[in-house]
Amino acid sequence: LAASRMGGSAHASFTLAAILGVGGLVGYARARSLPSLLGGAISAGAMLGSGLLISDGRDLEGHALGAAASGVLATGMGYRAAMTKKMMPAGAIALLGAISAAYHGKKFNDWR
Repeated sequence: LAASRMGGSAHASFTLAAILGVGGLVGYARARSLPSLLGGAISAGAMLGSGLLISDGRDLEGHALGAAASGVLATGMGYRAAMTKKMMPAGAIALLGAISAAYHGKKFNDWR
């Protein structure tokens, strides 16, 4: 898929997928945290799937997947941030998830 043909909606999903994937790898490399690696891989995979659906013209399904995955991410990492009282990394990822959930939720409603 040529970057020049990719819409902004797909870029948002692909960017978050990259951030989550790299974050999971960094968490594993620094602390040997298997939950970080698996969580990052699963979350990145869902956002990658969202971006691919959007790029394929299946905007409704792509934004639905992006909103759902981002909502789960925001909730899970928000809970972790509240329990640890640490902004990094859980609070930052929760914030990104919330922003992404709001964006994809709005775009889902636009396509309905």
